[in-house]
Amino acid sequence: MYQLQRAESSAMSRNPERRGRVRSSRMPGIDLARFLAIVGMIAVHTLQVTAPNPVLDLSNGNASTLFAVLAGVGAALASRAALQAGATATARLALVARGAGLVGLGLLLGLMPSPAVVILVYLGVTFVVMAAFIRARS
Repeated sequence: MYQLQRAESSAMSRNPERRGRVRSSRMPGIDLARFLAIVGMIAVHTLQVTAPNPVLDLSNGNASTLFAVLAGVGAALASRAALQAGATATARLALVARGAGLVGLGLLLGLMPSPAVVILVYLGVTFVVMAAFIRARS
């Protein structure tokens, strides 16, 4: 492992284009989908529904579905490293903490006057339940 890191380091120092670059594990497609889901959820919760609005029409219903699917994808990606390392308790704790945060945020958003249904509480409870089944075979 050390030799591989040393070889990569010397290759980076010889190649000025690669110097200073940090390899990222981000997935641009997932990040774009998260951005669209969050913008859609903000639109659903904040735009006035007094007049026809194409942004609201586009995001109503679709944003919450995309948000929920991406929450599951995010949970799988976040717990993958801990599970591969054999740290099941760490993965469970991370899911429970994430679920508790979502429940708290959902309860706060529920205090806002909005015609939209806040799904964060349900999503948070799902994360807590998901923690119990993290090692279950599919």
